[in-house]
Parts: sequence; C-alpha cells; structure tokens
Amino acid sequence: MLEKIAHHIVSREMAAPALLFLESLGPLSFLGSQVVHGLKPFMDVVINPADAERLATLLERRESIERLSSLIQEQANISA
Repeated sequence: MLEKIAHHIVSREMAAPALLFLESLGPLSFLGSQVVHGLKPFMDVVINPADAERLATLLERRESIERLSSLIQEQANISA
C-alpha cells in the first residue's frame, strides 16, 4: 500500500510537498491521520477513496510515516 502511494506521489511530481507534509506529521501522526480524513474529498482525485481511508489508518502509526517518507525519497531519488 505504501509503495503504491509513494509511486502516485512521485509520478505526479508531488514528492517535495508530500515529504514536507509527512515531516510535519511526525510528532502529530494521529492528528495527521485526521487531516487526511478531512482532505479526503480532495485526495480522491489522486487516489481512490478506499486507498485514502487506508492511508489515514496507516498515518495513525508513526512507523508508517517514516516508511512512506523513505519510499518517496527512494522513488524520487531525493537524498535525506
């Protein structure tokens, strides 16, 4: 799931904003997942609604945020 999300983000050239967003979520991961729930109507344009719901669930766990950031960096060839 995380690899699919990272691919969609990188293919739309949104790696930098996504990484910034994910970094800001680090200490507030649960609240970040709630933001995703709030932004879900806009995210449905980028990913399907079921994936947006899974993303929110994943963001509730801090290790998922770190993993998604790593995957985006790898796929976009961005050094940390």
